[in-house]
Amino acid sequence: MTAGRAFRPACHLPFGCLNGQLCSQARSCITLRGRNLQKTVAKQWKLFFFVICAGVVQSPAWAADTSQEEAIKAVRDLCPNASLAATSGNNGALINNGTVAVPIVVDCERDQSVEIMIALPSQGAYRIAYRSKKWGASTRRWERASISKTVLTISEGCAGACTLVWSNDYKFKLIDGKLTLIGEERRDQSRADDGVGALSDYGSSINYLTGTAVVWRSSSKRRVEKSIKFTPTQPVFLQDFDADEFDVRRGKIKGLDGYIDEKFEYRQLGSTLR
Repeated sequence: MTAGRAFRPACHLPFGCLNGQLCSQARSCITLRGRNLQKTVAKQWKLFFFVICAGVVQSPAWAADTSQEEAIKAVRDLCPNASLAATSGNNGALINNGTVAVPIVVDCERDQSVEIMIALPSQGAYRIAYRSKKWGASTRRWERASISKTVLTISEGCAGACTLVWSNDYKFKLIDGKLTLIGEERRDQSRADDGVGALSDYGSSINYLTGTAVVWRSSSKRRVEKSIKFTPTQPVFLQDFDADEFDVRRGKIKGLDGYIDEKFEYRQLGSTLR
């Protein structure tokens, strides 16, 4: 390099410019390509926003809202004066890749009773496809219904000012065309008679298909579980299901009448139902 001569970098032509263009021509080429790039990017952004908007319009949430409204109409067709609770987001398919089913808690005659209705699309409209028996409602108890991973769950629990919390989850699955009770999750609370009134949770997880269950109790300091086996009774279908009636029946099933008491000891009551 000659002393005193300023260093000038070589001119690098951008991709797409004709070989042999001078640097001044290259600058013009860069400007032109920049403008074309801006136009291309603008078109791509427009396409992107169109796809996003189309996705929103056809999203599952929008479809769920529509199915909810149609399911409520199906209930009104059967029970014009019904009091009902249909919670958005609790819908789902009862079979893999199936259509959306909508579970609804209904007081059909406004007579302080509760039943579960399941609406499914049929011939272009939602209709009530499954329906439970009725059982007594209470202001001290809440009921909910939801469908997730093809399982219908009917839940109930203590409402209002409850000193001790309790809840039951009854799980149904479509088997041979009938919604069949396959399992149950139960949870209660109690206070120990120890002068302190230590609070503990206890309950059970029951599988009616395999005839197995786990009874448990837990506190802030310990947890005890016991696995048990029982002989399943005749299948219970949603159409025959009454939560209050079933609680009495379950307590009489041999093997399901045991629990873990406040001293974390397993106890079993007498059972009569085989």
